[in-house]
Amino acid sequence: MMPLGALAPVNLSTFLDRRRIFLCCAVLLALQLGIFGFIVAGTHGWIVPLARPTTTDFVSFYAAGALANEGNPALAYDHAAHLAAEERVTGAGIEYQFFNYPPVFILLCAALARLPYLVAFILFEVATLALYLLIACRILGERGGTALVALLAFPLVFWNIGLGQNAFLTAGLFGAATLLIDRRPIVAGLLFGALCYKPQFAVLVPLALAAAGQWRAIAAAGASAAALVLASLALFGAGTWHGFEPGDAALHRRQRGKIRIGRSLVPIGDGRDVVLQGQVLAVLVGAPAQRLDGDLEIVLEAHRVHDVEAVHAEAGLRRVEPVGTDDLRQAGIGGGELLVGAGA
Repeated sequence: MMPLGALAPVNLSTFLDRRRIFLCCAVLLALQLGIFGFIVAGTHGWIVPLARPTTTDFVSFYAAGALANEGNPALAYDHAAHLAAEERVTGAGIEYQFFNYPPVFILLCAALARLPYLVAFILFEVATLALYLLIACRILGERGGTALVALLAFPLVFWNIGLGQNAFLTAGLFGAATLLIDRRPIVAGLLFGALCYKPQFAVLVPLALAAAGQWRAIAAAGASAAALVLASLALFGAGTWHGFEPGDAALHRRQRGKIRIGRSLVPIGDGRDVVLQGQVLAVLVGAPAQRLDGDLEIVLEAHRVHDVEAVHAEAGLRRVEPVGTDDLRQAGIGGGELLVGAGA
């Protein structure tokens, strides 16, 4: 048995010098580029044919901007209208991508939507990636190739690009604000306020700034956020804000369902409760179990496949042919599937 203390701690700084860090990150970057290319080819049907078209989160931004440019910004929060706008950009049958951002973010989306979709996608990702790299290099105090390769090798960089998300923009604004907070607190506050498209920062940032005694930055952040909100109100109207639901509320509403018995369409609870309430309601109205397949239909807004499967598994339902988009819109639902009871 090896005596205690025989293994001395290893000082990695003697091994991970600049050259080795560069080589390791370069290998990781090359692997990720290869995997990324494979995923891109697969999601575009270049490897095997796809049963349905695919899309990215960016289509949600673009569709919201397109609706705003058409004079209907509030429809970004109407699932059916927003889905239709997404399908006009990409193709019918795509998985619905929700727009969960406040109207201040539509200001940027509307500008992007004036460009062709692919041009807007590339411009947004390239520009925000450049911002992220610039700020991150400043934070590291490095401007050489090693820092760039290390930053680009971070796996979530490709995840963000593939999804067309806005994490580069968020990281760039947040990082720039933290760099400037001591030297230029007002400019830092303005940048923090520009993050108001992420409402969760409304709790984190003011508390952190107050703890540091950065009162000028807090005032500037409030002024910046207020200016963006007022701009969205002036351009899009108060009705657009009425349609906005913060993240948890929007996620909760995704699972909302309706029951159709005969000609009646009754809205009921959420998620798995839809199934349980549907079965109970069938009993209350006297629908016999042996006739449940014909008399009870449950329309469930579960746009994610794993959500649908979880409901199927727990409630013992069998899946039938999906409801068409037109049928769902007539029922007042943005998308989903038709579930039929299997003998509750």
